[in-house]
Amino acid sequence: MKSLKKGIEYIEPNNIRYDVNNPRGEKEHQIVSDKSFEKLVDSIKEHGVLEPLIVKNDIEGKTKYILIDGERRWRAAKIAVEGKDIDRVPILIAKDDTDGRILAYQVHMLRKQWEKAAETKAIKMIIQDLKQDNADISEKDISKKLEEITGHSDKQIEDLTCLIKYDDSVITKVIEGKINVSYPIQNEFSFINPLKRNYSKLFTKYGENNIRNILIYKAEKGLLHSTRFFMDKFKYIFQDKVNIKQIEILLDKFLGDKNMSSQDVLEKWNPETSKKLMEVKKLGRPKKGKTKKQNAEKKEIVLTTKQSIDVANVRKGFEDIGKILSVEEYDYIGEAITCIENGCFRAAIVMIWGATINRVLENISKDFDNFKVECRKINTTKKPYSYFKNSYDFICRSTKCNSIDDLRNGNDLPLIAFLLFKQYINDTEYKKLVNGYNTRCDCTHPTKIQLTPNEVIAICHNCLMFIFRNKNIK
Repeated sequence: MKSLKKGIEYIEPNNIRYDVNNPRGEKEHQIVSDKSFEKLVDSIKEHGVLEPLIVKNDIEGKTKYILIDGERRWRAAKIAVEGKDIDRVPILIAKDDTDGRILAYQVHMLRKQWEKAAETKAIKMIIQDLKQDNADISEKDISKKLEEITGHSDKQIEDLTCLIKYDDSVITKVIEGKINVSYPIQNEFSFINPLKRNYSKLFTKYGENNIRNILIYKAEKGLLHSTRFFMDKFKYIFQDKVNIKQIEILLDKFLGDKNMSSQDVLEKWNPETSKKLMEVKKLGRPKKGKTKKQNAEKKEIVLTTKQSIDVANVRKGFEDIGKILSVEEYDYIGEAITCIENGCFRAAIVMIWGATINRVLENISKDFDNFKVECRKINTTKKPYSYFKNSYDFICRSTKCNSIDDLRNGNDLPLIAFLLFKQYINDTEYKKLVNGYNTRCDCTHPTKIQLTPNEVIAICHNCLMFIFRNKNIK
């Protein structure tokens, strides 16, 4: 392994000293008072330390090595040493901090021992090491390196790099569910970035980290309205190029007044526009009453026990792959499954298909140029590709097709056919996905389509198995 100086060695645990940069964030008293720690001590007394500690050379010479990973095993081994049950522990010597932390991260994630908070903090430390090793490293190179280390998707890396800009206390609150994870992400993309672009003086006045702390404080106090408020409504303030001076004063007051809400800013900026944006219109009832026949046809949808179990299995299936889903995908799919549970079948189909095709597009976006090259290899005289000849001509030859945004035209069938061409899916899977797409099309319009719970569950299951669990579509 390139990150190691040599293979496993055995040394006395007292030749290792503690590293204060512990990703778990646990204190010694928290560790030793844990009942599972007592079991670990007993196990080490009987069997020794089975998994090597990860260490680095102590250049200060206080001890021989500094611990990078394995604090619980190290502390348990020290107790066992005092009782003379063991005298040495296995170690792996990392070349440097960066390699050690990367190795520790991969070991823990492989064993699935870390919670999300610890994982996020570990990644934060790896990024700090990468920047320390190379002061000129770009954000793009960091994202690429993180993708190699974690196996996460581009969107997950993007979300992760937003989250780790916040203090560890904020990260912990997010993981514990005390702060919605969408707040720090939307704060970054929909407020901090446009503020920096359009109102650089304010950005400099308050400071980037301080602005983050202000926004998180307001999020905790419920002063940012919803997680999508900045993205859906506040964006019109940043788009206003006429009232720049007025907006600058408002934003200054918003950042300086801890009690001022994002909605207050919107109302003071333009009361009439604010009223329209905040207004939630309810669908009115038709003037004509329903016929007896229509009333007779209306039936309450109740899932059978088996259908409820099937829906639960679909939910479990998506929860199991939660690590490879972005925050938006996780929320979106969760809402789709909730729609199934409440009998809103058409909404569920539209949402699950939207998430599915988005995953395909994200995969294509990783190497869009290669995607165009591969499309040129498709024989458009052969079914089913012949149906999409115009689509492939557009992809391969049009100068207007330069990114995945140019493929978001609602016609998803060529993309599914492309997966078939690449042999990411087989003929049967292709046909089932086409059926899902056709059903989705029927559901996006006020048609007379009548869906059964089993049909909806089957489409969700197919999307899960053929796309989200597909190793070729990450």
